[in-house]
Amino acid sequence: MALRLVIGLALLGLGCKSERAPALDAGPAERAPTAAAPNAVRPVPGDDVAHGRYLATIGACLECHTPRLATDPERLDETKLMSGGTPFGGPWGVVHTANVSAVAAAYQPAHLEAAIRGQLSFKFQMPTDLYAAYAADDMRDLVAFLRSLSPVDVPAPTNRLADGYRPPLPLAPGTVRETAPTGVSVERGEYLVHVAICKDCHSPRAADGVSYDESRRMSGGGIGLKVSNAWLVPPNLTNDPETGLGRWTDDEIITAFRTGKRKDGRRLHPVMPARVAYADMTDDDAKAIVAYLRALPPIRAKRPPNGPYENPGDIACCFEPPAPEATP
Repeated sequence: MALRLVIGLALLGLGCKSERAPALDAGPAERAPTAAAPNAVRPVPGDDVAHGRYLATIGACLECHTPRLATDPERLDETKLMSGGTPFGGPWGVVHTANVSAVAAAYQPAHLEAAIRGQLSFKFQMPTDLYAAYAADDMRDLVAFLRSLSPVDVPAPTNRLADGYRPPLPLAPGTVRETAPTGVSVERGEYLVHVAICKDCHSPRAADGVSYDESRRMSGGGIGLKVSNAWLVPPNLTNDPETGLGRWTDDEIITAFRTGKRKDGRRLHPVMPARVAYADMTDDDAKAIVAYLRALPPIRAKRPPNGPYENPGDIACCFEPPAPEATP
């Protein structure tokens, strides 16, 4: 058990200093390695590393675990691929994404898979409950990509855990489908809304603050994103004509999440990772997501509209549950 906890914590915050020691420590003999060993096992021949990178891109793994360019905050720094350091605030305090590049090649595939599915430790803002939906074939490709990374040596940021905070338990293993659904279908779209984590931002939480309110799925407001002195709330993506996408065409929806531009030409805030995650999504996958959104029941959501994006350097710094919506 101690080894499972240490591996999970290492994959969460490897290379991050913490101002509060973990409650359990397996000791030096059981510590996970902090850099890829010279003889680290690489992807098994036949695993599709290129497809794994595609999944890591649309699943926002690259977005969260790769620093943005100082000269263009809407682009990722490819020289520091998956080196971590992005801060996430919440009831836990402030934690930073892990330097996955420094550790992934040294772990066996089963350990990486368990970490991604949230079975080794609580992952703070990482939506492991959605990544648990990965089919076995897609997970093999994703893990193959992660194990192909070259280690990036970067300074370790400091995690600050809130006094008295105790993380929830890891997720229990669940049923895993062998192959991912394919084609332009509602089933494929629902799968992508999970593994591309659309649901994480656009579905409100249940009363426990962790699980999703399935009766109002994709109606917006899953989390709040703090920028400057304001909060952005992810919008309603159901077919409601007044507060959702009911008056948008399929092409307008796809253009918005691929390019970051609304139907009226205004830019979406780059916390919606159009350029860094969804720009290269395949046509079939984009159409499948729209097919799923169109199949959802329309929900009237009383949330204030977000203001226009005006400051190119204004990237979200903190993620918190938003205030409840007004009663319809």
